[in-house]
Amino acid sequence: MAHDQNPKPDLAPTSVPAGAALSDNLRAMLWMFVSACGFAAMGALMKFAATTLPQGVVLFHRLFFTMVPLLPWIVTHPRTLATRRIGLHALRGALSFVAIGAYLYSLVHLKLADAVSISFTRPLFVILTAAIILGETMRGRRGIATAVGFAGVLVMVRPTGTVEIAMLVGIFAAFVGSLTLITVKQLAATEAPSTIVFYSSTVSSLLALGWALIEWRTPTPIELLWVGLSALGATVGQYAAARASKHGDATIIAPMDFTRLPVAAAIGFLLFAELPTAYTVAGAAVILSAVIYIGREEALARGGRAAT
Repeated sequence: MAHDQNPKPDLAPTSVPAGAALSDNLRAMLWMFVSACGFAAMGALMKFAATTLPQGVVLFHRLFFTMVPLLPWIVTHPRTLATRRIGLHALRGALSFVAIGAYLYSLVHLKLADAVSISFTRPLFVILTAAIILGETMRGRRGIATAVGFAGVLVMVRPTGTVEIAMLVGIFAAFVGSLTLITVKQLAATEAPSTIVFYSSTVSSLLALGWALIEWRTPTPIELLWVGLSALGATVGQYAAARASKHGDATIIAPMDFTRLPVAAAIGFLLFAELPTAYTVAGAAVILSAVIYIGREEALARGGRAAT
């Protein structure tokens, strides 16, 4: 999803007592459902705000509102700003700006369920970019599942030959989103999560301000409320996903993330009278199956490495 790519705790399977496994995994599922609702609400509110506001203005305020809660922490912990990797921080912020901006474009020009479905290709792109940039090994089954997932993308972008530009922009957003995760992985080796988030939010907000000034219109209080609530949705989504990772196994958490799709479809129908097409349903089913399979294989592989 071209939602925000902030650092999140590792989703490796956790070791829990047999008697506590069911309740812990159930807790994790509930937290992931809350996360899915938060991210789905974020996309819907950004789309709704963009019906009256220019996209650049929506994007700037969306990113700025995400940065505001960090300011008290930075003031009381100024050492958080210390870094020797400002260039990589700037790259990460620029990539976040492009990814979220492209995702917003797809939200505005596509049905909400379509845009959310396409965002699920990000894990597939992460596998490719990690193999190319970080030299990570792509095992045979993972490679096949990734290829199957991208076949689902082809279904979604219309095998009849009529391809919407907004769908290509949504795929581009997912690709750039995968690059942001790669930069986060590189930064996380030396930087605190708060440092990564602060510099990313600052750089992306400044870039978005440049776009917003070109087509500026001062938002009304109610328009600011919608954009502010979209930022709150992203925060809730990130927090709930982090809480889920503390309670449940990756094989439980990953599939629950895809409840964003039916939630987004329901919101799209209620707010915008949208119904997903058969291509969306079929393509999304292929993509989700591939990503869930990849997540399951990775969880089993990590469990095997931990046992040795």
